[in-house]
Amino acid sequence: MEIRDVKNYLKNNDGLIEDVESIYRHFQISEKDLDKILIVLEQVVEHNNIFLMKKNKELTELIRLKKNQEDNSTNNQVKEVDVNEVKPKVINRPKKIQKNENIQMYIDFIDNNMDLEMILEDIMRKNDSEGIIRLIILYYIGELKIYFDLLKEDNNPEITEEITRINQIIEALNIAISLDEVEEIEEEQIVEANYDISFYQSSPGNIDFLSDIKNYNPEVYSTFLELLNSILEGKPISYRKLNNNNALNGIKEAKKGQCRVAFVIDKNHCFILHAFVKKTWVDSIAFNNMSSRLSKLNKQKDKLIKEYKKEDFYIQLEEVRNYLENNMRYVKDDKYGN
Repeated sequence: MEIRDVKNYLKNNDGLIEDVESIYRHFQISEKDLDKILIVLEQVVEHNNIFLMKKNKELTELIRLKKNQEDNSTNNQVKEVDVNEVKPKVINRPKKIQKNENIQMYIDFIDNNMDLEMILEDIMRKNDSEGIIRLIILYYIGELKIYFDLLKEDNNPEITEEITRINQIIEALNIAISLDEVEEIEEEQIVEANYDISFYQSSPGNIDFLSDIKNYNPEVYSTFLELLNSILEGKPISYRKLNNNNALNGIKEAKKGQCRVAFVIDKNHCFILHAFVKKTWVDSIAFNNMSSRLSKLNKQKDKLIKEYKKEDFYIQLEEVRNYLENNMRYVKDDKYGN
């Protein structure tokens, strides 16, 4: 792997790069390949810096244009031809990307080992929660490069421990973004008509959706049944795409309260991939389950679609529905499903 290889790979990404792990996997880089890791980090930092410079340049230009408009409006008195009021054109300005006091505050909290769930709980109350998390990730990617530089000069165990800590922080923040609210779509826009449906099976005869829900209290079964039925009808409840992380690219989701059913639609075929209750911001189990299943599904879905038998699915569906209906328990205040 050469620098040009990484540069060519990064050309396909027009935005900020936060998921360095996916790049390591693409080039099959192990933890021991320090030289290659450093090359990747240097190119990622350079790529992100160029992106940030472009955004700030766009902002500066918009501010200049707006100021010129205001100056022209003040200096040039134009006679009114029509009595109707002309509304000024609104310019949507991109937010200036910089490390502000709020970002530094959260970084200090993280570095002082405050509980990450508590930190994310506070961040998620902000209007620009995703932007805040992305800037924090960028900061730690820069820190990662510094420590890998140090490791080349001094193979100190403390440096290795710090690299591990930073990688864990980046991974947790990426998961929080991946499972956060993204791109909800109006129901009338998402009706998928006449698709075939399969339950994802990690092994023959094992319906993973059924295995998933058995891990939870029966009081949420009615919610899972409602979500499943909405997907079967082609009108998933609170339909959205998990498009914030390459590892989940292609996964869609129906949700109600904290209950989620993840699915994939490909070639007019829907695969029910995973069911879970999102109890934390950093739900690594749900993230890993979905990304692992998606990876396996992508390798075999053409074969599964070709060999699909609708009658087999209906047998599985009856098994799932019977289990849910026979075991569900209704509660007045369902904190996960309502």
